[in-house]
Amino acid sequence: MNMNTKPVLIYKSNMTYFHTALPVYFYGMPDGSISLVYARFYEINFHNTGLEFVFAELEDFSYDFETGQIYRYSSIEICLGDFREMVDRPETRIKITKSLRNIDSYAEAQVHINRMAGSRKEIVFA
Repeated sequence: MNMNTKPVLIYKSNMTYFHTALPVYFYGMPDGSISLVYARFYEINFHNTGLEFVFAELEDFSYDFETGQIYRYSSIEICLGDFREMVDRPETRIKITKSLRNIDSYAEAQVHINRMAGSRKEIVFA
């Protein structure tokens, strides 16, 4: 597999239980993981807020980059509709890998997630 392959946008959610009122983007990564990106506001001081972008991985899902198949718990195939329903719940488990305050847009976040995709090792599906 070419590790320079860009992540695949699986789903964009506008209404989630994540700590944001802004959209959450879910990406299938070439290494088989599913990453997500969302922006949230943080307080700089009393009358001033900033925007930070959170990069995370879904803990209970994986993605076969070659076929586009989504898996729950690494072995249960699920369809995109079920995936959407499952990740838009309060019990969705994620592992935050990074949060950045030095980027200003989802376009800049996309550049960062593309870099992340190129630096990971591939998961082999049987």
